[in-house]
Amino acid sequence: MLRSELYDQAHKLRQMKGEDLEGLNVEELGQLEKKLEAGLSLVINTKEERTLNEINKLQRKMKMTLHREKLVTVNSELINNVSISSNSTPPLDGDSPNSSRLPLRS
Repeated sequence: MLRSELYDQAHKLRQMKGEDLEGLNVEELGQLEKKLEAGLSLVINTKEERTLNEINKLQRKMKMTLHREKLVTVNSELINNVSISSNSTPPLDGDSPNSSRLPLRS
């Protein structure tokens, strides 16, 4: 009994692969066609879903990368501004335009 069921299932699988179709009549071929179309529809839907998921993942990665690049740019600008302001020296008392100049004695 198990051998018979195993044979039947293997035979159906071969038919789903397009093998051993010689013994099928038009009605059986139509039923097989409907099963294959339903299976193909599931495969197409699964493929589309996974493709959309991959696209969404890539878009999220791209947004994160762009966000990181903006942060690096802003941080670089801040560092440059801080280093520029720390490198500028305050005017000496005599160099200040508002300081009063005293005559030099020799």
